[in-house]
Amino acid sequence: MGKHEELKRLKAQIQALLKAMDAASAATTPDHGKWYGFRSYATAYNRIAEGFSTATGQSVNVFNTGIMKNPFDMVWPACKMLFEQIYTETLHLSSLIEADLDFQDDEAQQLADQIKARLRSMFFAKPQTEREVQDNLERMFVGQGLSRGVNYDRESGRVKFSAK
Repeated sequence: MGKHEELKRLKAQIQALLKAMDAASAATTPDHGKWYGFRSYATAYNRIAEGFSTATGQSVNVFNTGIMKNPFDMVWPACKMLFEQIYTETLHLSSLIEADLDFQDDEAQQLADQIKARLRSMFFAKPQTEREVQDNLERMFVGQGLSRGVNYDRESGRVKFSAK
């Protein structure tokens, strides 16, 4: 799975976690029992945070659930405080995922716009082969400082994947 697809998957997971946490905090359960699920939320957050770190190389805060006390050995304000810390970190991670996805989408759109605006001007005559188009695209990419095999790749003898 590519980075973009992984970030989309993580985005869906974090939205589900935030929805569950919102439901818990809005519930009519009395405060002395409302916040006891904090360890489950921390575990779910950690799983998403580790996926984000693996996909992007960015480190984010995680919770050490191994040292968290049993919620039944705590007073409810302490449970609520942990719940709110987890919620805050979850919102922060959600914004990091969104920013990374937006950046990738912006880069792709920028590249598409540039190809649309400049590719035609790179031909003096109607191209006779696909290779001529690929060669001019490569010239455009090299002119932008991109490197083959790092920022882009040309088709080789076999199709690596198939779109639609």
